[in-house]
Amino acid sequence: MDTKEPVPNLSDFFKKLIFQKFGIPGLCGLVLLFSLVYIWTHWKEVKIWPGVEQVVEFSSRKKISTADPERFSVIVARLDHDPNRDHEQLIVELLKEFKGVHTRLLDQFILKDDITEEGEKKGHEKARAFLNENNASVLIWGTVLNYNGKTIPKLYLTASYGEPLSGQYRPLGETEVRLPDVFWEDLTQILQLVIAKLDAEFRANEGRYVADKLPLFISRIQTLLKKSTNNQGWNDDSRSSVRTILADALVVLGTQSGESAPLDEAVSAYREALKERTRERVPLDWAGTQNNLGNALVTLGKRVIGTARLDEAVSVYREALKELTRERVPRNWAGTQNNLGNALATLGERESGTARLDEAVLAYREALKEFEGGQTVYDVTEIKNSLKRVEIMIQQRKGGSVSKNANLR
Repeated sequence: MDTKEPVPNLSDFFKKLIFQKFGIPGLCGLVLLFSLVYIWTHWKEVKIWPGVEQVVEFSSRKKISTADPERFSVIVARLDHDPNRDHEQLIVELLKEFKGVHTRLLDQFILKDDITEEGEKKGHEKARAFLNENNASVLIWGTVLNYNGKTIPKLYLTASYGEPLSGQYRPLGETEVRLPDVFWEDLTQILQLVIAKLDAEFRANEGRYVADKLPLFISRIQTLLKKSTNNQGWNDDSRSSVRTILADALVVLGTQSGESAPLDEAVSAYREALKERTRERVPLDWAGTQNNLGNALVTLGKRVIGTARLDEAVSVYREALKELTRERVPRNWAGTQNNLGNALATLGERESGTARLDEAVLAYREALKEFEGGQTVYDVTEIKNSLKRVEIMIQQRKGGSVSKNANLR
């Protein structure tokens, strides 16, 4: 009885042949080849498999550009439901007009298909992680909503520090597309928060050497202020606030480094801030800036020959005291009186006679009225020592004897 020979299975034949010649690596290569051919010929079905979209998106990401150390950087992530990336490109192009910041692209989504409160919270956490990894200040991310055939980007602004902001920013204009003023105001506000937070970190290290860390911070603020003159979202309050932080940082740098150039720059920055922070509009802020300007002038005055800077400081402190009254802000009033006393005492040391020293004594005693007799008790040792030193100088110049245990009046 004739028996038919079994039809050979070509797939098994090739597998066996490859295994005999190339072993397991060859067999794995064959499987990979068949898999790639299948994916290529059945891509429409394969791309909707679970996890495939995420793998493709991850493998096609472009590397984020390197941060510009001289500028605060703003990262723009991909927007959900923006398949052609039209809104993303619009934001990037418009950000080029916001001078003083470095715009960078993040080729991935922060949030997808989850605009719940919990989803937003996770999105901000993820965005902040990206900011820390990439040395950036603000990350713009979100989704595109569709209302009656019209698309509106819902954007989130996550800062490296502070509370995030969010909003639906409908593009405006028919001939020239632009984002609404509120977007630029939010971006300006969140940059201010970043700057204020960094400033607070430096202040928390008061008494420690931070001059090595300040130049980069100062350079970024200077670039932002210099190039953002016509930026949307900026107003006198925001510019004067940032300018004052810049001046404060320059004072610390000049004081700790021993260089006078930063102090000169600080004086100029305070004066510019005072043009925006006027007495008529914000009297207490104006007075506080005057006080800080006086401090910078005193530090400079102690380093140079002559009394011009010190004379100017005295005038500035007295201007500040017109608004910083004891009834209004007792602690600030007393602090400025003490600063005035220090400036007058330094002037008195350089001049003959006792007129300036007498004025210094009066200023110190005014400060002690609040610091000793006010509702809050302060450490007044330094003020008392300064007062005692000045009183001794007065007695010496008048030719009187000085008791080692002279009591303060």
